[in-house]
Amino acid sequence: DNRIVRFLMSMGGTEEVGGYNYIVFPTFAPGVPSHFPRTATLNEVHQSMIATAGPFDFYCDPRQCPDLSPHVGSWMISAGEDHAGCSAWNNHEILAEVVERVPWSLGLLGWLTRHSDSLARRFPHIPSRGETVSSWYLFDFHASSPDLACDLIRFVAAQAREAGVDYCYIPAGSQDDWVKAVRAEVPASFTPIIPYTMMAGWGRGHMPQLKNIYVDIRDL
Repeated sequence: DNRIVRFLMSMGGTEEVGGYNYIVFPTFAPGVPSHFPRTATLNEVHQSMIATAGPFDFYCDPRQCPDLSPHVGSWMISAGEDHAGCSAWNNHEILAEVVERVPWSLGLLGWLTRHSDSLARRFPHIPSRGETVSSWYLFDFHASSPDLACDLIRFVAAQAREAGVDYCYIPAGSQDDWVKAVRAEVPASFTPIIPYTMMAGWGRGHMPQLKNIYVDIRDL
């Protein structure tokens, strides 16, 4: 929704060619998975992602990154022919997310949750002004069924919570059918979907539309 950037990009000969979404997922009070994930490697999860969600119209290989130190861990679930997996990335040494403003209503709710254990269990952590948000980016998130996607996010959210992380961000394409089920795990008001638009251009006329995009974790 950044109209200024869209205008400047279009002046450079680019056009809208596709997009993806962020799902913001608070880590408070996750449910108990029906199927528990196992620890996996980044490569194992990535290969499973390609097999499940590919082929992609736009793809970059994150394994070529010279510095994989932000990689926190990777997990996979197998249940018969169904499977799910993801990896986690921590950007805290690269990009600090500092809160500039908090609406008064959320500020009041945040104060109440910080002073009430019962409310703290019912609501996600609401950061105060000047606070740095603790978050993980869940990349290569994929699932062959919505149920396993929910099991996966329940487990990873619990792992993140134990590590002091309050929010997970999940990049998702328009074709991912597990998004609705994952969002239903927590109150919708705390799980917004944030759309992003990709702008591109080339010297051959109109740029082809990119319907299935792989979102490179190094760009987030």
